[in-house]
Amino acid sequence: MVTEGQRPDELNRYRRPIQQQILCHPDRLVFSLTFDQQKVWIKRRPEPKKLFWHRLQKILAVVLHAPLLRPTVSTGGAESLRHEADRLARLRAHGIPVPDVILCEPDFLVTEDCGAPLDVWLWTLPTIQERRVWLERALQLLLRVHAVGMVHGRPMLRDMLIEEGELTLIDLEEDPTQFMPLAHAQARDLWLFMVGVAPLLANEMEAAKVLAQWRDSICSETQRVLRRLVKTLRPFSWTLDKTLARHLGRDLQRAVLANNAMTRALR
Repeated sequence: MVTEGQRPDELNRYRRPIQQQILCHPDRLVFSLTFDQQKVWIKRRPEPKKLFWHRLQKILAVVLHAPLLRPTVSTGGAESLRHEADRLARLRAHGIPVPDVILCEPDFLVTEDCGAPLDVWLWTLPTIQERRVWLERALQLLLRVHAVGMVHGRPMLRDMLIEEGELTLIDLEEDPTQFMPLAHAQARDLWLFMVGVAPLLANEMEAAKVLAQWRDSICSETQRVLRRLVKTLRPFSWTLDKTLARHLGRDLQRAVLANNAMTRALR
């Protein structure tokens, strides 16, 4: 990471081109630049994301007695970037593969490039079996995060990168542990991860194998919370699957498939 001990000209090497890009493209929140043949990624300061739906989600979490349904979206601002940089540093200290933070400013965060999005790369693999191998590796990486007492926050496959056979976690903007107990936040991680897994495999049975293979690596309290969530959602999932399957949007279809797969995996 760039530190205060570095000369102003070294810092300006990054600042000036980035600020120029922001002025030219004010609508771009994430973009890449190249410095001395090194590609880096710039994330601009996010705006607060809380919407009407998030207030409704908060009410639903209370009604269903499910803390992990609480909204965890970023509050935005410079503090959001500093918090993400700190979380990346903590994970790196535990040996978890994350991008190196090059520079953290009030208006933007600069990190190294670590490859292609995993979700895009997985679609290039020709067989379900090959995809499942890499999905299990991705799950192992997420469980390593959980093993050190942390969470990702939004572990979708687009928030993992692959380069030369190595996986890296990115986009740790959300921190659910600020809103719920750790076991609930980890169960939420696993549920969201499985929503991303489901469409890449042939059916819910194949998706269930990914989680079932590593079920014993999930701590008992997190398993208990995850089972309760899956059980709570099961009636909604079954109703949607049996009566409205053709009319569901893509995200709902994935959620239904994932919840059905987790029902199988956690038996």
